[in-house]
Amino acid sequence: MRILVLGVGNILLTDEAIGVRIVEALEQRY
Repeated sequence: MRILVLGVGNILLTDEAIGVRIVEALEQRY
């Protein structure tokens, strides 16, 4: 089974980009 995690946000702009941060954290763990 495959699971897709889609991180939405923009690191370069002033939004928090929480989706991108979560994907980065998951990438480090797995």
